[in-house]
Amino acid sequence: MERIIADQEHQIAKNIEEDFGRALKIAGRRALLTAINRIIMKGEYLDNSSLRLSELMLNGSLNGTPEALMQNNTIKDWKEKLLQVDTGFVTDVNYSELKITNYDGFNIDFSAVLTINVSHPLNLSRIDKTFRKHVLVSLSGLEDPVFPLSTTGYVKRVVRRYEYPFYARKIVSGVSSGNCSGEVTFNSSSPDSEKILVVHDASGISGFAGIVSESLNQPAVSCYIIGAANAVDLINQTIQESGYNVIHLDNLTDSVWSIPLIDGIKNSKYYASEGPNFLQRLEGNLSVSPDNKGMESFVLLEPGLPVKDNQTRTDYLYFDNSTHAGCYKARWVLEDWIRMSAEEISRYNLTQLSYYAC
Repeated sequence: MERIIADQEHQIAKNIEEDFGRALKIAGRRALLTAINRIIMKGEYLDNSSLRLSELMLNGSLNGTPEALMQNNTIKDWKEKLLQVDTGFVTDVNYSELKITNYDGFNIDFSAVLTINVSHPLNLSRIDKTFRKHVLVSLSGLEDPVFPLSTTGYVKRVVRRYEYPFYARKIVSGVSSGNCSGEVTFNSSSPDSEKILVVHDASGISGFAGIVSESLNQPAVSCYIIGAANAVDLINQTIQESGYNVIHLDNLTDSVWSIPLIDGIKNSKYYASEGPNFLQRLEGNLSVSPDNKGMESFVLLEPGLPVKDNQTRTDYLYFDNSTHAGCYKARWVLEDWIRMSAEEISRYNLTQLSYYAC
């Protein structure tokens, strides 16, 4: 009998712990949404992001003002609802020491000390647990307030993490002619003037934007790389690994490149870096993340963006009041706009494609 009662108490405690984790995640996500909306609407950053998010999660208010999005979604609301549930046991739950910290640049760690007491009505058995419960809340899909506040509301940017396994990769080299790029095809029987054909032997083949061939036999196109050992397998493996089907035939390096970074920049993706983490961004703090686990994105030339010539296009450096020179460009990588520092060029593996532009 006592064993059965103890098992029931442990199950109730487990359910409470899991439910608290869900409540912590919901309250944390809604607090982030509320804070972002307030920042953008008022045009003012938070004075202390962790403190204000805690206030929202615990009290449903921001700087003392109740927020509709937090209604019935605070941790206090969760506790009140929980204690109304009849489990057949005497339960008590308390939380304290709410902490909100950066986890890895793309997730926020919300944690609190949770105390759970479950006892039998006749005091036949009881369980007492005190521990710190952690949950991670993804920043994916949340708006970065730095962009609208740095562009008088013109530019909007939503956090979406760069998904490819690399930024730029030189796949194969050979004897080259011309520069061209396009989606890959391995089918020589279907000519397409916008695609790059990759084959074992390109002798006399025409009708493609460019051709990569393992043999040294010359194709009937002006842009090609021939004598590229194992090109068919290596290019296919790269596409399968990355899910990115565009390659670039670069004459200056005599090589075939895959540069999914281009797609990331065009689609406003975010990259793991030492840049400010999201809690800093809620405060308008554009210094590097204290734990070096922050994020960065590239600004694009669009209406409302203040133009800063020769400035790196990395967002937190571009929007900073100081000058951060971007004196390098990289072939293929939005050359009419994107500029980087020497360190950024190296970090994004673009050194062999780079050139000085100041």
